Amino acid sequence: MEKVPEEAESLEEKNMAKVHRCQLEKLKSQCDRLTEELTQNENENKNLKLKYQCLKDQLEEREFRDENQTMLNRLKQLIHKGGTCVKRAGSFISK
Repeated sequence: MEKVPEEAESLEEKNMAKVHRCQLEKLKSQCDRLTEELTQNENENKNLKLKYQCLKDQLEEREFRDENQTMLNRLKQLIHKGGTCVKRAGSFISK
């Protein structure tokens, strides 16, 4: 009569092992899916960082050009004003 409990115990252990294998397969599948998702997110993040850096560089270059253009315009104004002052001084001296 002791064989029945041993067989039941063995059957129960087999069933538990089967349940654990199924759980393990589900976890492995989830892990693979999450790993793939992480890889995609990392690639997207890398691409976004590259785009950000490119846009930042373009903006800095544009700001630099704008600042240079502003300074050039100021210099032209100063030269123009300076030329006018020289003409006035020259005409004053010649009088």
